[in-house]
Amino acid sequence: MTWRAGEGAAAARALVACTLGGALCAWIGTPLPWMIGPLFTMAALELAGVALAAPRGGRELGQVIIATALGLYFTPTVAREVGGRWELLVAAAVFATILSYAGAWFISRFSDSDRTTAFFASVPGGATEMAVLGERFGAKQDRIALAQSLRILIVVTVRGGFSARVSLHRSSAGRPAGSAQKKNSNAGAAHPLPIERGPCQMNQPYIPHIPVPDYVRNRRAIEWVAEIAELTKPDAIHWCDGSQAEYDRLCEEMVRTGTLMRLNPELRPGSFLARSDPTDVARMEDRTFICSNAKEDAGPTNNWMAPAEMRATLAQLFDGCMRGRTLYVVPFSMGPLGSHISQIGIEITDSPYVVVSMRVMTRMTAKVWELLGAEGDFVPCVHSVGAPLAAGKKDVPWPCNKEHKYIVHYPESREIWSFGSGYGGNALLGKKCFSLRIASVMGRDQGWLAEHMLILGVTAPNGEKTYVSAAFPSACGKTNFAMLVPPPAFQGWKVTTVGEDIAWIKPGKDGRLYAINPEAGLFGVAPGTSAKTNPNCLGAIRSNTIFTNVALTPEGDVWWEGLTDVPPPHLTDWQGQPWTPDSGRKAAHPNSRFTVAATQLASLDPEWENPNGVPISAMIFGGRRSNTVPLVVEATDWDAGVYLGATMGSETTAAATGKVGVVRRDPMAMIPFVGYNMADYFSHWLKVGRAASHRPHVFLVNWFRTDAHGKFVWPGYGDNMRVLKWVVERCRGRANATETPIGWVPAYEDLVWTGLERFSREQYAVVTSLRHDEWRDELGQHDDLFEKLGARLPRELALRREAIGLAIG
Repeated sequence: MTWRAGEGAAAARALVACTLGGALCAWIGTPLPWMIGPLFTMAALELAGVALAAPRGGRELGQVIIATALGLYFTPTVAREVGGRWELLVAAAVFATILSYAGAWFISRFSDSDRTTAFFASVPGGATEMAVLGERFGAKQDRIALAQSLRILIVVTVRGGFSARVSLHRSSAGRPAGSAQKKNSNAGAAHPLPIERGPCQMNQPYIPHIPVPDYVRNRRAIEWVAEIAELTKPDAIHWCDGSQAEYDRLCEEMVRTGTLMRLNPELRPGSFLARSDPTDVARMEDRTFICSNAKEDAGPTNNWMAPAEMRATLAQLFDGCMRGRTLYVVPFSMGPLGSHISQIGIEITDSPYVVVSMRVMTRMTAKVWELLGAEGDFVPCVHSVGAPLAAGKKDVPWPCNKEHKYIVHYPESREIWSFGSGYGGNALLGKKCFSLRIASVMGRDQGWLAEHMLILGVTAPNGEKTYVSAAFPSACGKTNFAMLVPPPAFQGWKVTTVGEDIAWIKPGKDGRLYAINPEAGLFGVAPGTSAKTNPNCLGAIRSNTIFTNVALTPEGDVWWEGLTDVPPPHLTDWQGQPWTPDSGRKAAHPNSRFTVAATQLASLDPEWENPNGVPISAMIFGGRRSNTVPLVVEATDWDAGVYLGATMGSETTAAATGKVGVVRRDPMAMIPFVGYNMADYFSHWLKVGRAASHRPHVFLVNWFRTDAHGKFVWPGYGDNMRVLKWVVERCRGRANATETPIGWVPAYEDLVWTGLERFSREQYAVVTSLRHDEWRDELGQHDDLFEKLGARLPRELALRREAIGLAIG
């Protein structure tokens, strides 16, 4: 057990309690003076310390008086009644301690629930028990206070007054095991940041002396930041406020260091180009871990390592990893500030690129600290590029660790740790790590969904509006679909964008599902984005955009494959090398990105920041399939819809490392992002749907069917509006469809062909064909997935598989 600052004071109080308790019991003639007195006297002293350290009126004084009276009254009373029989004395001690703690709990509960946590954290061993119970019950302290009292009394009885006090609550539990606190005595290291151990007030969390703004009052956050700073040993700490001035200053610093290049202000005002290290260009799914307590809770689709083993590994990697750098504290809200669907996170990072990107992608503002207050809860996120700088050593433009990369999630304690990568999906921890992997666990526990889904609104010419969410794997047209511009033939129809990547979906009181976009920006794939494919997006990135790994024109603008029909004759490619059309390589990386604020999007929906979300009428799943899956199919019911999403397959793209063009199962486009067992995830979907009386209609689409020559048959892009209109009208009960073994499919006559008369019936037959031989192979792959998931697979999906198999023949 590691002793920490403040434990000397705790031990002194324990000794005083034992001495006073022993004297008291000796005075009343109890044969076992060390049993009851210490317990009650120490409890009274500890509670008094809680109240006196932060006096806020008469309530605390009342707590002290009543708790002390309980202890002093029951000690002599019980001692006289039981005499010298030790077994009765122990039983009486247990009973009296329960009464004393329960009394203190009820007083705290009805006067100020926050005091309950402080009281139990002050008891020797209590904080440790709180951490265990907090993980088990979701850290709802006010719901488990009585359970805490029962467990803590056992700890106190066994350990007595001689236990070391361990400050282990949820935030400090985020520190890897093995990273014990040490005195700041790094001889010879450049470490001017003052991290000191000051005096500890009785029963208050110990807070080292680090620079802290006046508006930051959250004690857990301050202590957590100090612990991470002592572990990582940065040169300085900067508390981010999310202001424009801060953003501009950091961008200017990165221009000086070579991390960013300012683009031509006349062609691309307020915009920058970053070039990453060639080894750090995409999500690294093979280095992403779900470290649940039990391996089976992570499931077979996630990488797992025992939490203790992973914490030990990270403790070594993070030790001193920020030397020569600044530690940035980034407060952010996922979702509109104050929304009941939103969640708060705090990211610690040593990358200014991450800081400016987080400002674009999240609601990063000092107002988050107001929402947190002194005791508010948050998701702790720790990131480092893993490249400490020795004194006098020049930095590289894109620091990262080429040998070690870890993206780690602890579902039970809601923590995220990322090491070695500076790339967006691995380093912007509010994105996939928080908004999907950790949020999916939170949604499972709280009854909502965290999904890899866009949210769009469709307004008909009569003003009728329908909201649709849709899940596509990366680089499968999701951003284009979210910002769809209807073709001229759809006069009066309008599509607006709530979000283009993530949706948090909660059941509403009216029986419908409501969704918010937890993000505040767009982190889109650049290649393929053009005036033809996505004019709304192209307009948004005309200014104030951070581009990563795209090509640079001689005029100081950006370019990527697909932006223009004819490439420029000369470029500088994404690695800084000269490029011409004859170079034989891509000018922009296939996974090159743009980062831009959502508010720059002309198609932004006016309800995009509605704290209550928007009502979802349809859910669409879609992957990249060259065959098998028809253009669009509607599920016959909710369970059938969950089956379509659960068995969705897609050909792999450059958005993740690994082979490209291989079909893999990607349930709900979430296989890289579910933070727990995939079979349990399917069960959760079924459960959420049954809790909603007005469930959305569920559809499966595929824009990517090819002909015998490997060419796409469906024109896609704006013409996807033809399918979207049919989807909306099916939700309204106004469109026709034909039944097939996998669901309802529109006939040629059911879609609007005005403006696309050249698309023949024969072509439509190709994109909607349902070949039984292909589907027999498809069902075999479904079986492989279900076998992999094992006994936890919901029976409803197995039954649906059997029904489709019988229909296919």
